[in-house]
Amino acid sequence: MRKKFLASLLSLSLLTALCVGTAFAETAAPTNDSLLCDGVLQTPTVYKINGSNYFKIRDLAAVLNGTAKQFSVGYDGEKQSVTANTGAGYVKQPTDLTGAPAGGNKTASASSDTIYINGVLCKAEVYKIDGMNYFKLRDLGQALDFGVGWDGATGTVTLDTTRGYETQTPSAQNISDEELLELAKALSEDAVSVGLNIANADFLQFDYSDSITVDDGFMIRTYCRVIGCQSIAQAEQQAIDLWYRIYSRRAPSVSEHELEMMRSQLLEQNGILYKNLDGGVGGFPNEETVLERIVSRTTDEVVIAGHISDNGEIIWTFEFSLVLENGQWRYLNH
Repeated sequence: MRKKFLASLLSLSLLTALCVGTAFAETAAPTNDSLLCDGVLQTPTVYKINGSNYFKIRDLAAVLNGTAKQFSVGYDGEKQSVTANTGAGYVKQPTDLTGAPAGGNKTASASSDTIYINGVLCKAEVYKIDGMNYFKLRDLGQALDFGVGWDGATGTVTLDTTRGYETQTPSAQNISDEELLELAKALSEDAVSVGLNIANADFLQFDYSDSITVDDGFMIRTYCRVIGCQSIAQAEQQAIDLWYRIYSRRAPSVSEHELEMMRSQLLEQNGILYKNLDGGVGGFPNEETVLERIVSRTTDEVVIAGHISDNGEIIWTFEFSLVLENGQWRYLNH
C-alpha cells in the first residue's frame, strides 16, 4: 500500500510545473567517537551517517601506515576511481588526521566514485562531504582485511592490525527502541525521496562548468556533463544501486516510470553523458510523516507503524519494516 501511495504522489508531482529537484542527500553528523588503532589514540575526521561511521580513506591509510595492514592510496581520473594497494606504504599528507569535524552537520551526497583495491572493484558505500569522499569503515575493514570493533560503553571504535576482518551482524534485539525509530525515520524519509531523485537524475554528480546547448526544435536547452558516468546504462545501474542502499531486495526495484523520467533528463554525445538543466519533476506535497511505535521486532526485522498528516489531520496510516540484509538495515513496504 505504501508503494502505491508513493507512486501516486510521484504521478501527482508530474502535473506540477517543471523544476530542478533537490539532490538526494543524507545528514552527516560530526561524531565524538574515539578511534584506537592497536591501542593508540588517533585523530581522523569522522562523520556518522545513518548510525555508521564514515572515514576519509587517506586518514585510514595514515593510521595503518607501518603496520601489517598498510596500503597506498591513489586516484584514477579516467575511471573516476580511488585506488588502494595493500602492503604498500603511505606518505602522510598535511590534510590527513586533522581531528574532529567542525561546523556542525553537513550534507552528504552519494558519491559516484568507485574504489579499486589491488586492481579489483570493491563494493563500498561512499558519500561526498565538502567535495571529499568518505567511506564506510566496515566496508574498508572487510575489503582491506583489518579488525574493526566497537565499545559502546566508551564510544570507541577500535582497529586491530593483528587480525583480519570479522563480519558483524547487528541484531534488532541489541538496539534500543529510540535507535530503531531514529533509523526508521531516516530510511523512511529516504524511501519517500529516492524515486523522485532518480526521476530527476539528481543522485548523479555534475560539472556545471562543462556544458553544452541543444536546440530540440522547441527551445534551446542547456546540459552539463555528468561526472563518473559515460552512458545512460551506467546511470541506470547507479540508480538501481542507490535504490537498494535504501530498499530491501525483497521490495520491487526502481519503477520503469522513474527510470524513463531519468532517461529523459540525460543525453549521450561523443562518449560523454550530459544532464538537462532545464527540466525535472516537482516535489511532494507539504505533508508530515510521523512514526508512532514499534509493532514487533525479531533479530532481523522490525515492523514500524506511522501516519501521514496534513495540517494536523491524519490522511494515511501505514506500516513498514526494517529488515537486516548483509549486515545493513533496509526499508520494506507493506
